[in-house]
Amino acid sequence: MTIISHKHRFIFLKSRKTAGSSVEGWLAPLLGQMDLVITSDENRRLPVLSTPHPVTRLAAIERPFKKALRLVRPGFRLDQHSEAMEVRRSVGEDVWRSYYKFSIERQPWDRLLSLWSWRQHRLKREISFDHFLDRIESNDGDPLVQYWSNIPAYADESGSIIVDTVLDYSKLTCELEGVAKRLRLPLSVDDLPRHKSGIRVKSRSVESLSREQIQRVSRICRAEIEMFGWEEPKCMQQALAG
Repeated sequence: MTIISHKHRFIFLKSRKTAGSSVEGWLAPLLGQMDLVITSDENRRLPVLSTPHPVTRLAAIERPFKKALRLVRPGFRLDQHSEAMEVRRSVGEDVWRSYYKFSIERQPWDRLLSLWSWRQHRLKREISFDHFLDRIESNDGDPLVQYWSNIPAYADESGSIIVDTVLDYSKLTCELEGVAKRLRLPLSVDDLPRHKSGIRVKSRSVESLSREQIQRVSRICRAEIEMFGWEEPKCMQQALAG
């Protein structure tokens, strides 16, 4: 989901598997009538009898109608994962320069495990993590691995970061406190909802990855690893040996 808040002068660009839906729910109650929320299809406003930000209001009533509407009106869609350059072109340079722009990133070993678990659940397909990495490397358009990289959410085509801040998922509550303070938002991280959690089983942790899998992810995600200076995690065998 992308939020463009003219009321509070910020732009939030949603990245995948970084608690973006939870942050959406956290920010939405403060938005003004003229603010833009590009959200998932089931959260998008209905043509009639709809509230401005249904992600937090009457969602249990509206979502079933919106899901049904998608079946009969294919055009009833918006992309919740808009790329930074698309949003920049849409809002114009004056807004882009003057608004506070932020996104979230997560270290890739954990993020790809989370994406793998979520996509299997969402698409009802079972696939090994190694096969999942194969699909990413083959780049053949398989929906299982589409948009696997978060870089377009906060960088331009050359890979240069163009938002003001990329929050660290591992320190998210602290980072969001900083956002709320900077924007003077009357929000507490204690109220941050937990959406889309509980899908991944506990055994699918970074520590469970083999040394070869860790190195494969490092090769696939070399750009963001260099961008944020992440270090490879230790596999279970290394941890025991250490």
